[in-house]
Amino acid sequence: MSTPFDLSGKRVILVGATGVLGRAFACMLAEAGVRLTLADLPTTAVKDLAAKLGVRGEHVDVTDEGSVVAAVAGAVTAYGGLDGAVGNAAITSEALMADGDALPSFETYPQDAWKRTLDVK
Repeated sequence: MSTPFDLSGKRVILVGATGVLGRAFACMLAEAGVRLTLADLPTTAVKDLAAKLGVRGEHVDVTDEGSVVAAVAGAVTAYGGLDGAVGNAAITSEALMADGDALPSFETYPQDAWKRTLDVK
């Protein structure tokens, strides 16, 4: 892949690594030679993707400050620091998807779902 700048050797943590966009980011960053730590909530998916790409994988729950601190500390310890972070964590409650991929209207969106979404972002 041709890039306008060189990322090889840069130390990056990618949070939200196992969704559609996160996987694409992970593959592009790994291919560019980034010393990458993947972090996400489904631990098995993170470890599997990390193994496939030959990078580090960390469990992280972005709604838990201690979990975020531990994931970042793991990356810093492994690589001696960080040069960047990609904040890609997001959720969509599949239980709320009424008509295919349409979410409920703003007025009917459950308050607990809003809170969870904002906690993740």
